[in-house]
Amino acid sequence: MNIDDTRYIQAAQGWIGLGLYDEAANELGNVSEPAKAHPEFLEVCGRIYAKFNRWTECWNIAKAILAADPDNAMGHIQLAYAIEHLKGAREAYDYLRPVADKITDSITIFYSLACFNCKLGWFDEARKWLEISFEMSEADDSEYGLFYRNWALDDPDLEPLWGEIGRIGRRNSGENRRVVLW
Repeated sequence: MNIDDTRYIQAAQGWIGLGLYDEAANELGNVSEPAKAHPEFLEVCGRIYAKFNRWTECWNIAKAILAADPDNAMGHIQLAYAIEHLKGAREAYDYLRPVADKITDSITIFYSLACFNCKLGWFDEARKWLEISFEMSEADDSEYGLFYRNWALDDPDLEPLWGEIGRIGRRNSGENRRVVLW
């Protein structure tokens, strides 16, 4: 990808961060044809399509991302959410669960598994997945820090756990511990 394409994609991500999806789509319209096959471009397209509930397009984009990069965490996440909307939360969980064994450094995979479990009424499992995502987020030295804990407080997928979010992952704070689910 050339520098201009990278800038257009970054600008689109910025517009998405502001909730301005039409502007993001306009930025992506400036990307060169060769760059449109790049996973970064496809990921941003997938986010825009998801915003407008165009789940078949999301499915196709996620498949294209994974064809180019089978270990792309965002490709798996986007495919899982497309599956959820096209087939159901159980199918999405069944798809994403084995991915968590292969891609163990993606906070969003674990967070998404918490969401799917919550939607299925599997609250104990949802708490465990959420705890993993919180621990990973809080251990992250980047700007994400407490991002997932704060996000969870407003995430309608996790509404049944909102009263517990402040306590999840805070037991024995300061100690290094690993949560084992399997």
